[in-house]
Amino acid sequence: MTLKRTIARITWFIIFTVIVAAFLYILFNYESLRLKLGEEIQLFGPIGLVFAGLFVDTLGGPLGPEMPTIAGLLTGIPWTTVALMVALGSLIGSLVIYVIGHYFGEYGALLFINRKTFERWRIRFFKYRRLTMTLAALTPVPYVTCCVIAGVFNMKLWEFLAFAFGARVLRILGTIYLYFLLSGVI
Repeated sequence: MTLKRTIARITWFIIFTVIVAAFLYILFNYESLRLKLGEEIQLFGPIGLVFAGLFVDTLGGPLGPEMPTIAGLLTGIPWTTVALMVALGSLIGSLVIYVIGHYFGEYGALLFINRKTFERWRIRFFKYRRLTMTLAALTPVPYVTCCVIAGVFNMKLWEFLAFAFGARVLRILGTIYLYFLLSGVI
């Protein structure tokens, strides 16, 4: 094995370990993190919503954009501001993950899977890329993983933004609608 390949494997292992550790930390400390993020949003206001949206979209796991959206609404921030700020944080977080996948690309993926599997997945992703990104953005499917895959398989940026981020905005707006519906405002 060459030195370059060894360094790449170590880098991927470190990134994977950090993501798994963050996921486990969030999973076991969900309630305290939820309260802490709510306090930060209350302290920093709309800017806190941007950072909370960025945080939940880059780490993945059980937290979604619903948490900062509801926290922002509960602190009295107008719903339009909440939607814009959480969407902005989600956009930045999604782009960061997409760029990581795009940067490591085919070379990074081939460290873990063989060429034949990679090509089979590329064909399948190309065929269903729009549906995949839309469903990942709207449902609890691992959104971060789909953003990385979109970057690895070089999905066009405009397509990624339209289908992933567009659906993410719909999810945020749906959360706001449900909040008002269940709180008796609508």
